[in-house]
Amino acid sequence: MKKALLLLPALALSLAACTPASPDSAAESTAESAAAPQDSATAETAAFPVGRLVEGDALQRTGDAYYMTDYDRPVEVDTVRPYLLKLDFATATEEVIWRAEEASWQFSAPVVRDGQAYLTIDSTLYRVPLDGGEATATPLTGEVYFSAADEYGIYSFGYETVSNTIRGSRMDLESGQFTDLTLPSQTQEVRAVGESRFLLTRLITEAPLPNPNESEMYQAAIQNAIREYDWYDPATGALEKIFDESYYYGTEAENGGRRIRSFIGANGQRLYFYWDVMDGENSGVESCRFDGTDWQPVLDIPENMTTSNWGYFDDGQLRWLFFAEKTGPQRGVYDLDTGTYYPNVPNNTIELLGDGYVVFETGHSDDAQGIYTIDGRWVAPVEDFLNGSTEGILVTRRTDTAS
Repeated sequence: MKKALLLLPALALSLAACTPASPDSAAESTAESAAAPQDSATAETAAFPVGRLVEGDALQRTGDAYYMTDYDRPVEVDTVRPYLLKLDFATATEEVIWRAEEASWQFSAPVVRDGQAYLTIDSTLYRVPLDGGEATATPLTGEVYFSAADEYGIYSFGYETVSNTIRGSRMDLESGQFTDLTLPSQTQEVRAVGESRFLLTRLITEAPLPNPNESEMYQAAIQNAIREYDWYDPATGALEKIFDESYYYGTEAENGGRRIRSFIGANGQRLYFYWDVMDGENSGVESCRFDGTDWQPVLDIPENMTTSNWGYFDDGQLRWLFFAEKTGPQRGVYDLDTGTYYPNVPNNTIELLGDGYVVFETGHSDDAQGIYTIDGRWVAPVEDFLNGSTEGILVTRRTDTAS
């Protein structure tokens, strides 16, 4: 499946020059010379239905419970048997509802859909009924790790280093059939943001990028690359451009400097990005409409706080942005749904946030050995935790109802 790329003449010439073009001229020349076929093609008949696409924790939750894969500890050689664990939010209890028969170190997180959990162990797909029924196993032709889903199918994406691109496939929930997806070349990221299309980023260059292992050639070529953000329809392969910017230099800020953006998530018909400047001294969060217009800062961040390039999601959409004190332990959270800023959020490790609940840890460190020990996991209402409370229900560790 992996193929070596030939260094095309155009790329060879650009590498010989060695000096990168200015960001703006690079964007113009590359965009003109490297339009993708999907941009101008009309969308053909959809190969399958597409619903509301989600990723991350949304794949493992049912509203009243959270499902995860784990294994017993301590571990002995060749004795790791993965199991499926349910955490009930209302009662704060864990329950093992299924155990694999064979030992394996290669297993995925579950995707919960239509009363079943789908997970892969080595090259086998397991469908586990959440009500405790008998699981079914289906051999796969290779390793598959699911990363997104809607009401009709589950999607798997993986990066192919040799060709500098992401490959994808879709498994139909009704038939179990796998379909390869048509993704543009040099796709770098595919994100499910609660819409019926994925948000996709790809690199546009005058010629295919060389293998990243060819460090000098790759670094010379990537300096002139353009990063383009697109809406991607997995059923047709159609793309709709949102905006583009220099991959290496970012975009020009109002003060004349350059900002480097990274995508966080979507909320309320807006896309949210973390940004920092090339000198690394300033950062922030800004958003734009789904068409790449109307850029706005999220809020006036307190001077003593620094932004993070991640957030927590609720029901498949970005909701909570986290901020940390530059020189102290303080942590703040901004709720995109309500516009509320919480200035004193506890620093406990958060395992899960959403569906009205937070699951967090308490623990202690052994100063002599430098080992951190988890004392317990707690379930509490989200609002109480964001307002500074660490009171909750101690999670009752797992009981085994599976053989």
